[in-house]
Amino acid sequence: MQVTGCDDPTVWTAPPLRAGRISSEVGVCDWTEHPLSTAFLGWGPADGTLSPEEQAQLAGGTGCWRVVDAQPGSGWTAGQQFTEYGPLTGFDVYLMGFNRSVTFEGRILYADGTVAFATDAASVALRDLPKVLEADARDVIAVMSPEAWAESNAVVLWGQRIATDPVVDGIDRESGPLAGPRTLNRTADGLVVRLWRNDGNGTITHVDTLLGQGTTARFVGSESVVIDDELLFLGVDNGVAIVERRFPLGGEPLEAVLALGGVMLHMNGALVSYSRTDGLVASRNVSDGVLIRGPRFLEDTTFHALRVSQGSIEYEHIGSFGATQEELAALGKPLGIGTGNIVFGANGLLSGYDRDASPPGPRFAPFSDLVGDGHLGPISAGARAYVIERADGTAVLYEPRYFGTCL
Repeated sequence: MQVTGCDDPTVWTAPPLRAGRISSEVGVCDWTEHPLSTAFLGWGPADGTLSPEEQAQLAGGTGCWRVVDAQPGSGWTAGQQFTEYGPLTGFDVYLMGFNRSVTFEGRILYADGTVAFATDAASVALRDLPKVLEADARDVIAVMSPEAWAESNAVVLWGQRIATDPVVDGIDRESGPLAGPRTLNRTADGLVVRLWRNDGNGTITHVDTLLGQGTTARFVGSESVVIDDELLFLGVDNGVAIVERRFPLGGEPLEAVLALGGVMLHMNGALVSYSRTDGLVASRNVSDGVLIRGPRFLEDTTFHALRVSQGSIEYEHIGSFGATQEELAALGKPLGIGTGNIVFGANGLLSGYDRDASPPGPRFAPFSDLVGDGHLGPISAGARAYVIERADGTAVLYEPRYFGTCL
């Protein structure tokens, strides 16, 4: 039987030529499961395979999909419909929260409107709740990795809590020389970068490098530090961290991120890019906005992808995306982009796609709906672990499920 398209109500009652079966997959290579994540929905014949003739007719076909049932808090409602256009190889949908299943069914149409396949109804959900690493994370000021975090006067490394000089910031270097956790500490002599080591037998030691005096300090990646109005690039010499280059900035940056082989900073009214070897290599005047890891610069309602070209910082069309004023107000201050193209903000998670290119489903997931009245606290690079600070003063350090990298 032929129908006029997915808007034709008879598409759901017309007898199909064959039965189909939905397949789904949550989690792909190099992907972390956040409370707003995508799942892949595919389909195929319930029995047998597609003939060459069927494949040819499906190339220009249409997939009609609807929600049969949705649990509260999933971001979906029963009866929602969306359309997939050829070659009908499958698609992503957004899911929100954990163990909040959504049940889909589909009708697959040939290009001439023939109802070729009617799929079964299948449910999909994010299943794995984030692991609680620290139930009382009120004192956590920096998250280096799921195995390492810093409190104001202590670090938790390799399963041990170690008292230390006041901690200003912390980060983890995953590979290369002196891989491992490192912190910025305030000592009697000044600020130091402290490299932590484990001898494999339970003995944890550290080596300090004095950086100088300063009121504020933060890591920008594991090999650069901003202290007040100065940028420092770090290196390694004989197993010890050294300061290779220092660049005065003329003011304290609003934000600083790793970018394009160096460091990009948001100064008052400008973006500037520094390389380890050449210093200031590019700049761009900007209006008010926020620079986040990615790197992206949020200006008005657009997250602009950035690149350095011939002494200037340019906005790239590829990788840029927009959001509505309502979404940005709900998000709060954006902090970075995690795997799966998810924007982390103070109050929740937002799709990192334009609305017209976004997978079907909810585009924003508030922390308040997921964990109670709370907002994002310290977060590790890559969003592999993060703290949610609650309105009642409690805080919890979470590790979301990580699916690893395919070779």
